[in-house]
Amino acid sequence: RFAGWQVTAGLAALTVVGVLVVAVFSGPIPVVAGTALTVCGFAGAQAVLVGLAPDLVAADDRDTAQGLLNFMNALGGGIGPAAVAGLSGIVPAPAALAALAALPLAGLALSLTRRPAAVRRPTADHCLGPDATRGSPR
Repeated sequence: RFAGWQVTAGLAALTVVGVLVVAVFSGPIPVVAGTALTVCGFAGAQAVLVGLAPDLVAADDRDTAQGLLNFMNALGGGIGPAAVAGLSGIVPAPAALAALAALPLAGLALSLTRRPAAVRRPTADHCLGPDATRGSPR
């Protein structure tokens, strides 16, 4: 029902809201709720992007692209806590968390402004010539 860019935009917005809830409100309930929103947004976006990756690269590059995407997802999951820990030594923790919200906000902006045009990939029938047959030549 929704295109991949729409889903990732919604999940990025969910992540931004989650981070800002933790940054703005104190107490266990907002921290747990904000963390849950952030995790759901991050994990959901990862699943959507991993599913979209094979359609965005050539067939010979799919394995490499999937590996690099998974690496970047793991790296991104580690950058957030490290950035907050590093910034909280300079600014208060809520300000560090608010600064961290800039990353998914940038992803949201990119999802909304740089969405891909609809591309129709040819099916196997279109790739075969008029005289081509299916299966092995044996």
